[in-house]
Amino acid sequence: MTEEIRDINNWLRETYGLSLTGKAKFRVIWSEDIFENRKGRFNEFYGSIFLRELTGVQRVKKYNYINNRFIIEGWMDSDMSHNGEVPVAISGDYIAIYVFEGNDRNPLPVTKKALAFIIASAQGRIRKDDEVSTQTKEDKEIENQVDTMLDAPDFRTSGPTRNAIGYDKGLKNVTQFDSN
Repeated sequence: MTEEIRDINNWLRETYGLSLTGKAKFRVIWSEDIFENRKGRFNEFYGSIFLRELTGVQRVKKYNYINNRFIIEGWMDSDMSHNGEVPVAISGDYIAIYVFEGNDRNPLPVTKKALAFIIASAQGRIRKDDEVSTQTKEDKEIENQVDTMLDAPDFRTSGPTRNAIGYDKGLKNVTQFDSN
């Protein structure tokens, strides 16, 4: 692990704290460096020759599907992480939150700003654009219509006009008039 990633992990511990079990709530790891003892069925090979199938616990790469990338993991208590395949996860385990890889499959840099955004998103503190409520939309439409009416020039027509209503700003003063 590089000195830069050690510094980032220290910053994560200081900023976001520890879990109830004393583990850092978040950490950044290199995908090739993280292993776990996993329970299951495993194929044993000698080179490319299949030898046999083994059942039991073996040490395997945790993220065998992620190659040469940094990953931010979040600590999850056992009720969220324990699945029986990883015996030591009975008290909790780290779960991948984000792989630092772009859409073009190229690696992305690990920065504190990116980590803060990813963690805030994971914690639900950042939402997509807030939806404007129907009431707010209706109020804005009424306000626009009133402003448009107030911008219209005053005019009088020739001939009788009955029950015409003139509006002032805010619809507070309503005046009826008859022109003869």
